[in-house]
Amino acid sequence: MIRLVQVGLGGWGLNWATEIIPQVRSVALVGCVARGQSRIPEIRVRWPHREVPFFGSLGDAIRETDADGVLVVTTTEAHAELVGQALALNRHVLVEKPFVETSKDAAALAQISETRGLVLMVNQNFRFFPAAQRAAEIVRSGEFGRLSSIAIDFNKTMPYRDAERARHHYEMEQPLLMDLAIHHFDLMRMVIGADPASIRCLGWNRPGSPFRDPANATAIVTFDNDVVVPGVPAGRGEVIRQHSPASG
Repeated sequence: MIRLVQVGLGGWGLNWATEIIPQVRSVALVGCVARGQSRIPEIRVRWPHREVPFFGSLGDAIRETDADGVLVVTTTEAHAELVGQALALNRHVLVEKPFVETSKDAAALAQISETRGLVLMVNQNFRFFPAAQRAAEIVRSGEFGRLSSIAIDFNKTMPYRDAERARHHYEMEQPLLMDLAIHHFDLMRMVIGADPASIRCLGWNRPGSPFRDPANATAIVTFDNDVVVPGVPAGRGEVIRQHSPASG
C-alpha cells in the first residue's frame, strides 16, 4: 500500500480525491495540505474522505503521517517549490502536468530525485487511454509499415462559469502550449516511441482574444528516429472540435 499526502484541494484536487484515488486499491490518502487554514472548513464540506486529517504545511503532514509520497495537484506556479520540499523530505512525488514553469527547475528537481533514489513522475493521463495504447502497438509492430509522420489538429472551446478560473487561464503564460498541448506532445513521444530532436513553433492570438498570451500555435517537431510532426494550426477558441488523427 502506497500512502500519499495530497497538496492541492481545489476543483482538480477534488477530482483526484473522488474519481482517481478510489480506483487504485494500492493507494491510500493519509493526509491533505491546505495552504490556507481559513479554507479548511469550506473544503471539508465537499471533501469525500472525512477521516483524512488536514494540515497547514507539507512538513507537518509528512511528520504526522510518515507518508510514502506526495501528490501535488496545485496550480503550476507552485509546483517547483512543493516538489522540492517533498524531495527534501525524502518522499516520492507524483505531480500534475505541466511539471514546472522552467526547464532549469525541471532539470534541478530531476537531478535531486535521481541523487536520492526517489520517484518523480509527472502525470500524463492521455497515454493510458485505450486508443492511444492501441496506436502505439500498431506503430511498434509495423502492422502498417514504417511510421513517417503524424498530424495533430486540436481545437477546443474554453467556456468558464467561474470568474476566478477564467482569469487564471486567460492570464496563463502560453495557455495552449503549457496547459493543453503538453498532452499531445507526450502522446507523440509515447506513440512514436522516440524523443524530440528539434522543434519550431509559432504562436499567435486571434483578434479580440481574451487570452493574454497566444492561445493558438503551430509547430513542426522532428524526432530522433526521423519521424516528423508537421505544423498544423491548433488553439483555444470558438471552434468546438477536437481530434488527433495519425497517419504513417
